[in-house]
Amino acid sequence: MTHAFLVFFVFLSVLCGTSGCSEDVSRDEPAKVVTGTTPVVQPEEVHGGKALDGSPLPSPKSLAVAEPAPAPAAGTNATPVPAAADAPVSLPTAQTSPASPPSVPAQPPLHDATPLSAAKKLVLVVSPDWNANRAEVSLYSRDSLSAPWKRLGSPSPCMVGRNGLAWGRGLAEPLSDGPRKKEGDGKTPAGLFPLPLAFGYEPQAKASQAGIRLPYLPLTASTVCVTDPDSAAFNDLADSKNSTAAWTRQDRMTRDDNANRLGAFIGHNRPDPRPGLGSCVFLNVEPAPNKPTGGSVGCPEPLVREILAWLDPDSKPLIAILPQPALASAQTAWGLPR
Repeated sequence: MTHAFLVFFVFLSVLCGTSGCSEDVSRDEPAKVVTGTTPVVQPEEVHGGKALDGSPLPSPKSLAVAEPAPAPAAGTNATPVPAAADAPVSLPTAQTSPASPPSVPAQPPLHDATPLSAAKKLVLVVSPDWNANRAEVSLYSRDSLSAPWKRLGSPSPCMVGRNGLAWGRGLAEPLSDGPRKKEGDGKTPAGLFPLPLAFGYEPQAKASQAGIRLPYLPLTASTVCVTDPDSAAFNDLADSKNSTAAWTRQDRMTRDDNANRLGAFIGHNRPDPRPGLGSCVFLNVEPAPNKPTGGSVGCPEPLVREILAWLDPDSKPLIAILPQPALASAQTAWGLPR
């Protein structure tokens, strides 16, 4: 019986390692000790029961609440996001509430009738239809909140979820009866979302030299995105080696395909993330040329670098992700550029 189980486990491991798994994976694995280069065997791994260093996970009640981090002033270097010794790494926030989970980014309230009213920079991702796994990314800016939107250059090809798009939970209500985003469905969330944090393999100093002005988190072998819906750190970045690591499921941020070597956190299903609606979605480097993602927006690395150097916190940048059939409605309802 034991021998048959081991053979089956090895078969599944090889299958995931060769074909790739979703950003929103819904499976648990024993924790692994991580040293040096992360031994990732699939795009993201979820570990149950222990931190990556093998230590038991304490009670969720011991999870420390991180202090808010102010946005940097215009023209300054990237704001570092420190990994506290005994607290989850935080997405930046301008204000918090005692009832909120740690690290909820500041953003307009849900159901805002004019969600673009405070933004001066926009990343627009448009796919041909709900089922397409390819999209075009355009960058728009405006000189003031009353000025017209202007597109920078031409649209660039990128990849989205292998199963297309589905309405996510963002800054505006869905505009049609299209599919709804679910955990592990292989779909990229459609909607309008903030971009609160940049991350990558490069150290803070190098990110600043590259012009990144968003708050920036250098990733390590133990940096994870928490996918445990019972944790206060759900849908947030954290260090699995912290003594207060109180979650039981997590996705590694250092991957074998290096898709997270540079990227930005997409504020889907935030604040107050709800279980089952998807978590840990990014604008990052495509896993391979023309290869769909598990739910993130994957672009060629030069384009990701261009986007991150172009974004700045003072412009309150947003990302809109839509299929072409919903674009016209969003232009009217959300004020997207035409």
